[in-house]
Amino acid sequence: MDRLNRLDRAKLKDRILRFLLRNRNCEHYRFYAALGNPTLYIHDFLNIGLEIYRYEPHVMNIHAFANDIFFDGTDLTAIFLENGGFTKIEEDLEKN
Repeated sequence: MDRLNRLDRAKLKDRILRFLLRNRNCEHYRFYAALGNPTLYIHDFLNIGLEIYRYEPHVMNIHAFANDIFFDGTDLTAIFLENGGFTKIEEDLEKN
């Protein structure tokens, strides 16, 4: 897996969520490319998406259709980001 530190990983998660605010129902290959291939391997990118969903399932939807995986934001994505998102969570953990 890519060697992102925890804060960089949190920032990437927030970047993913911000992208989903502007782009609905993103197919994972196109989404990965649109973000400039932010991880070395696409399966690492998918794992980050799954981490988002596992930790905060109300801010992102993931679904599969015809062998593709799609990401989508929810009504709570913007609120989560306005409150600092994953970056704030990670920074708070580092303080403790």
